Order: sequence, then C-alpha cells, then structure tokens
Amino acid sequence: GLANWATDRSILSPSLEIAHTEHGLGLRTLVPVAHGEVLVNASSLALTAARALALRPDIADLLEPHDVEPHVALAVWLMRAVEAPQEFHDPWLRALPRTLDCTLLWSPSELALLQSSAAARKARHAIRWSEEEAARIFRWTAPVPSELAAFRWALCAVWSRSFHVAAEPGAPLVRVLAPIADLPNHAHPHAPTAERDKAGTLVLRAARALDAGENVELDYGGRPNAELLTTHGFALADAPHEEVELELAPAEGDALGALKARILREGNITAPYALSLRALRTDSDLVLALRVLSATAAELPHYAKAFHGEPLSDDGEARWRALLRARGEGLLAAAESAAI
Repeated sequence: GLANWATDRSILSPSLEIAHTEHGLGLRTLVPVAHGEVLVNASSLALTAARALALRPDIADLLEPHDVEPHVALAVWLMRAVEAPQEFHDPWLRALPRTLDCTLLWSPSELALLQSSAAARKARHAIRWSEEEAARIFRWTAPVPSELAAFRWALCAVWSRSFHVAAEPGAPLVRVLAPIADLPNHAHPHAPTAERDKAGTLVLRAARALDAGENVELDYGGRPNAELLTTHGFALADAPHEEVELELAPAEGDALGALKARILREGNITAPYALSLRALRTDSDLVLALRVLSATAAELPHYAKAFHGEPLSDDGEARWRALLRARGEGLLAAAESAAI
C-alpha cells in the first residue's frame, strides 16, 4: 500500500508507519527515534506548478493562455490526476481523502454559523473567486457543477497539503505539493515532534527523541483561526496567533481621561492594541492600557504597578474585564450590522 510505496522510494523512514489517528491519516513511530533523525524526505516526488504541468501537457495547454497562481495550477493538475492517476504518484493520489472539511466546500447554512467573523468573509470571498477562476480557466459560459466541485476540492487539498519551500537559502519561496510530508497533523496544543530541515528542503526531522507509538506532528505556522479554518478545516479553541486590532481610549466624560491618555502616551503605549488570548495572559500593552483606563482616582496614582505587570486592585481587574467585554460586544454588533 501507500506505506510500502513510500518506504521503497526512500520517502518514509522505516521507523514510521502510516496510521489512522484521531485527526485522520497521519504518521506514527514504530520504534524509538533519535533527535534529528530523518522521518520523511519528499524531495524526489515533490511537485511544483512547473513540474506538474510538465507531467501533464494537456493541463499546460489548458492553462497557458491564463496567468494563474501556482496553487491554481497545482489544483488543476490534481483534479485531472485523480481522474486518471499516473504511476509516478498513483498510491498517494488514491489515498487522498475525497471528503475535506474546508470552508470552500461548506453549504450556505454551514457558512451562516460563522456569522460575520473574519473566517466568514474569507470563506465567502474564496467561494466567489473559485467560481470566477474556474469559469476563466475552463472557458465556461455557465458553471458546470461537477467540475466546479472537483476544482474546489482540489484547491482545498492543495491549500491544506502544500508547503512553501526555497530551493536554496535566500531564494524565493515556491509552493510545493509533497507526498507523505503532507501527512503529519498540526501540533497542538503540545510542541511539534517533527520540524522542517533548516535548509528549507522537504525533509522532516525529529524535533526531539521520540518513543515508539508517538504521532508525528508538525507546526503549521503562526496562523489565525480564520486562515486555519478556510485552508485546513479546523480552528483552535486556544489559538495563540489569533489577534484583533482594538482601539482603546479614555471613556467620554472621564474626568481623569486626559491624565490617563498622557500616562499611556508617555509610556509609549499606543493604540491599536492586539487583542488575543496570548495578550490577555501575558504582560501585554493591551492589559496595561486596560488597567490604566479602568483606574479610579484612588488607583491611578499607583499606575506604575501596571507597567510592571501588576494589578492596581482586585476591583480594577474586574472593571477592565467588563470594559473589554463591552468593547468586544460593540465590535461584534457593528460587524454584524455592516454584514446585513
């Protein structure tokens, strides 16, 4: 099967197996693995847009009149390749899941659950764009449902399985489909067990010593949930890279407002602030600003405590949380009104 094919071609280390995990098909160690040991070397079967089109001249003829992005060229190659797999990539193509949880494939009722979030806007834009791009490439006068569905599936597969790789240090990044290297699932919430080779190649090495039976997981990079959901089909409850720009200023009518603004300005604490789970759990500019802006006349003389990451009072902590909650609800209401 797929594992034998990958091992025979020296893509997959014999120390690993292809296994079903709680997140779908993935990689798992069969025996203990040393730190730095090569787990996957997908370089021999890696597909750039140029290589994919060279393998399928019919696709090249189709795309030549158009200036398409590499991920689109790879998607067109993939949708045609799964219809008639070539021996070169046949086992990998046959193993690709035909059902993907990608917002490009969601129904209108499923998209409605995203309300007016950044993920919803990103998803709806991608849906419109994919239909326009397919019509341009395939020269449709009207959408062909089966072809459009295949194109969207292929786009989702490319987005969720491709890497950006430099041929050499300092060279421009190129999008690459890499069989077998696309199998490790995202490493969350614990640290990744695999890492990309420092040369930027499609070689995955053990990030630490691994015991037998451990899943091989890779850090997908610093992406907010809107991107993770639209490209990989999942979101994280504790997403460390989720951020929203937030404007904060003293409340209108606050007699201490001018003094609070001066304290923040002279402390080089300025809006917009990055609102994220990480910011709320660390000594961030956001929390510092909220503490100062929520301070009472009795608390404000002790504002230096906020610059040292300390609460001004227990009541003050409750006040800035209430202020932030009200600000967030206001942003959501405004976004939903704009979306109607």
